[in-house]
Amino acid sequence: MGANTANYITIARMLLTPTMLLVEPLSPTFMAIYVLCGLGDIVDGAVARRTGTTSRLGSVLDSLADFVFCVVIMFILLRILWGSIPPWLGFYALSTVVIRFVTSGIILLRFGVVGGLHTYLNKVTGLVVFLTPLILTAPDQVLMVFIASTIALVSAAEGFAISVIAREYDPDLPSIVHLLSGRGCGTA
Repeated sequence: MGANTANYITIARMLLTPTMLLVEPLSPTFMAIYVLCGLGDIVDGAVARRTGTTSRLGSVLDSLADFVFCVVIMFILLRILWGSIPPWLGFYALSTVVIRFVTSGIILLRFGVVGGLHTYLNKVTGLVVFLTPLILTAPDQVLMVFIASTIALVSAAEGFAISVIAREYDPDLPSIVHLLSGRGCGTA
C-alpha cells in the first residue's frame, strides 16, 4: 500500500457521504453507501497505523470526514423524523452541530489548526451515529433520538471544554479527565 492510501480512503469517505442525501433514506443504495462510509472510517485508521503512515493531515481529514458524516446523518434523521418528534427535540439534536462548529472555530483561533478531537466520548458518539438506522426502527423513536442526542451533546460539550482550557492542541487526548488530571496536554 502507498504512503497516502489511508488518506485516500478518508477522502473517498468524505466525498461519498453527501451522496446519501441524493438517495432514498434506508433504501438498499443508501445502506450500501452508509456501510461503505462506516467501513472506510474503520479501515483508514487501521491502514495508517499498519503502514506507519499516521500523520497530522490524516488526523485532520479523519475529523473532517467524521464531521461531514455526522451532519449528513443528523440531517437525514431529522428530515425523516421531523413530523413525529417534538420540535424541541429536533433543536436539541441540532445544538450538537452548533457546539461542534463553535469548538472547531475555537481550535482554529487558539491553535491555528483545523481539526477535531478523538476523545472516548467522540468514539462513542461515532458508534451511536453509525447505529442511527436502528433508531428509525425503534418503537419509541423520541426516546431513542433523545438518548442519541444526549450522548452527542455531552461529547460536544466535552470537546468545547477541552478546546477552551487546554494549553496545546492534542487531537488524541482521550478525555477531559485526562486533561484535568495532568495526563493530557495541560490546562491554561
